Amino acid sequence: MHQILNKLTRSIVSQPRDWIIGTAVIGTILFAFVFIDVVATDGLGGTDILLTALFAALTGWVLYGFATAIVGFIDREVHHGEYNAAPIDHSRDASKLARTAIIMPVYNEDSARVLAGLQAMKDDLANAGAGPNFDFFILSDSTDPDVWLEEELAWSRLSGGNDLEQSQVFYRHRPRNFARKAGNLHDFCERWGLGYRYMIVLDADSIVPASTLIEMVGRMEDDPTIGLLQTPPRPIGGTSLFARAQQFSAAVYGPIFTRGYRLFCGDDGNYWGHNAIIRIAPFIQHAGLPELPGEAPLGGQILSHDFVEAALLRRAGWKVVLADDLVNSFEELPNTTLSYAQRDQRWCQGNLQHLNFLLRCPLTPISRWHLFSGAVAFLTSPMWLCFLVAGMAASVWLSTDAGQELSTPVLGIPGAVQALLLFLSIFAMLIVPKFLGGLDVIRSGRAQQFGGATRLWAGVMIETLHSIFVAPIMMAFHSSFVALTLLGKRVQWNAQQRGDHSLSIRDAFFLHRWHTVLGIAGLWFVTLFVPNSLFWTLPVLSPLALSIPLSMIVSHVGFGVWLRNRGLLTIPEEQQPQAILRDQQARIEHSLKNQRGVDRAEIFRLLLTDPNFHRLHCSVLEATRGGMTVSSDRREELRARAMEVGPESLDPVDRRDIICDVDLLRELHIAHWADSSWRKHFAQKQIAEMSRQPSSVESEQPATAPLTAL
Repeated sequence: MHQILNKLTRSIVSQPRDWIIGTAVIGTILFAFVFIDVVATDGLGGTDILLTALFAALTGWVLYGFATAIVGFIDREVHHGEYNAAPIDHSRDASKLARTAIIMPVYNEDSARVLAGLQAMKDDLANAGAGPNFDFFILSDSTDPDVWLEEELAWSRLSGGNDLEQSQVFYRHRPRNFARKAGNLHDFCERWGLGYRYMIVLDADSIVPASTLIEMVGRMEDDPTIGLLQTPPRPIGGTSLFARAQQFSAAVYGPIFTRGYRLFCGDDGNYWGHNAIIRIAPFIQHAGLPELPGEAPLGGQILSHDFVEAALLRRAGWKVVLADDLVNSFEELPNTTLSYAQRDQRWCQGNLQHLNFLLRCPLTPISRWHLFSGAVAFLTSPMWLCFLVAGMAASVWLSTDAGQELSTPVLGIPGAVQALLLFLSIFAMLIVPKFLGGLDVIRSGRAQQFGGATRLWAGVMIETLHSIFVAPIMMAFHSSFVALTLLGKRVQWNAQQRGDHSLSIRDAFFLHRWHTVLGIAGLWFVTLFVPNSLFWTLPVLSPLALSIPLSMIVSHVGFGVWLRNRGLLTIPEEQQPQAILRDQQARIEHSLKNQRGVDRAEIFRLLLTDPNFHRLHCSVLEATRGGMTVSSDRREELRARAMEVGPESLDPVDRRDIICDVDLLRELHIAHWADSSWRKHFAQKQIAEMSRQPSSVESEQPATAPLTAL
C-alpha cells in the first residue's frame, strides 16, 4: 500500500496538469450522473437539463480548485525542505544587477501612505547595497488637482540621503489618463523604458523587501527566456474582520493553492498587474494592447490589461512564470464590503471583456484558460443564483400530486439521501483545502507564526464561518455586476479606499437594501410553498436577509482589532513584522501625528505664492511634457476670477486647468508678488482662517528635488 501511495504521489508531482484536468473532468461527470439520478426520476425534462448543466459547470469549477489545492499540498509534502521562506541566493552581487525601474502608478491616492512605502523600499535597497541599480518612478494619473499637487509636495520632501547609495525617485503626471493604468505603463515604456532592462510594477499599496526585489532581477538574469515573473502578493495591514479573514486565508491556504497553480501553469503563467517584474524590450515589442471592436463595456479599450499582456508575451514565446516561493511580497486589501465590491465591479467588467478578446486572438491553450477562468470567476455567481431559483421552482412542482408520482432512482438510493451526499461532497471539497492549509502550516513548523496551533485552528474555524456568511452576499454582488455589464453599464474606475475605515449604517443600508429584500422574500417563498427545501436554502437566504448587520460587523475595525488582540486570525507579519514593514508603518504614523503635509485646501494657494513650490511644479511640467495650454478666452476668464474674486472661487476643474498651463500659472504667480492688493487679499484670508483654528501647524517650505533623467 505504501508503495502504491508513493507511486501515485510521484505521478501527481510529475504530471500535475494532467491530474488537475483529469480530476476536474472525471469528477464532474460522476457528480452530474448522480445529480441526474436525483432530479430526473420521471424522465429528463427541460428544467432537469438546465439544472444538470448548471450543476455540472459549477461542480467542475469547485473540482478544479480542489484538485489544484491537493496537487499543491502533495508537492509541498514531497519538497518539504522548501517550506520556510524563499530560496533566495544571498550570494548575488547586488551592485552588478541590471538597471531596473520600479514603477508605482498612482491615481488619487493618499500621498503620505504611498510615499511611506516607497521610502521604506528605497532605504531597504540602500542598506542592501543595491540602491544605484534601482530607480523609482511615481507615475501619476490623478485627476484631482489638489491630490496632484499633494503628490508633488510629498515627493519633493523625500529624504535624499547619499545619492551614490540610494535610488533616485522620479515623478511624472499625465495631463490625460488615456487607457488608465495600462496607458500609464505604456507611456513610461515608450518615453523612458529603454533606459532599463527590467521594470518591477507595483500598486500604490505594494511593498516588497530588497531581498525579494534583488532575487526577482537575479532570476530574470539567470534565465533570459523569462519575459515576466509574477510573485504572489500577500495581503497585510487589514484591521476589520473582513480584511483580516482574507489575509489569514491567503497566508494559511494560499501557499498550497499557488503551488498547485504554478505546477498547473508551468511556463504559461499569468500576470496579476502588480508585484511582478517584466523584461521591457519584449513587453514593448509584443504586449501592445489592441482596441476591441464594439462599444464599451465589452468593447473598446481593454480594462484588465494584465491577463492580456501575459497572454501576448507567452504567444511570442516568452516564459511567464509564477514565483510561488517568493512569499515576501505584500499588498493591502479593502477593509469593508463596500470597498471590496467597488473593486470587484471594476474587475468584473474587465474580466468579462476578456471573452471578447478570446474570440479574436490566437493564444496558447493555457493563456486562453487564464482569460476564460477570469470571466468564469464572476459568471459562477449568476449561475449559482439561477441554479437556486431553478431548484426552488422544481421543488414547487415536486410538491404537487404530479411531481410526487416519481419512479425509484436508478442507483436505488432515495433521492433525499443522494442530494445530501452531493451537498456534503461539495462542501467537503471547499473545506478540505482549508484543513490541508492548516496542516501544511503545522507540518512546516510555522504554527507559532500564527499564534500557535490552537489559535491557528480557531482562526481556520472563524475564517470558514466568515466565508459561509459572506459568500451569498458576494454572489448577489457579482450577479448584479455581471447583469449591469451585459446591459452596457460602464463602471467608474475611482481610487481605492485604503486604511482603517468601518462601514457606516447609511452605506450599509444603501449597499444591501435589495439584498435584504431578496433574502426575506426568498425565505417567505420557501417557508410558504416548499418548506422541505428550507434546509437547503437557509445558508444562502439568511445571510442575504441579514446582509446589513452582517456587513457592518465584518467591516467594523473595532471587532477586527478585538480578534487581533486575542491572537485570532493573526499572520506572521503581525507576530514578527519585518523591518521594512515596521519602517513603513512608522512613517505613516509619523505623518498622521505631525500633520507634516499641507492641507489640501491650501495647496493650490501655496502653489501660487511659494516660489520654491511654484518653480518645482513648473519644472516637472516642462521636463515631463505634462502641461496643457488652455484657450485664450478660458485663460482670461481664470485669471480675472482668481485675481478679482480670489483663488477660493475656483472649482477643481478651474484649478486643474490653471496648474496644467505653465504660462498662466506663471502669470498668476508674478501677479501675486507684483500686485499688493492681491497679496493683501491672501494675507487677510490667511489671518481669518487662523483665527478660526484653535492652534496652527507650521508649514515647511518644499525643497526642490532633482529632475535628472526626466
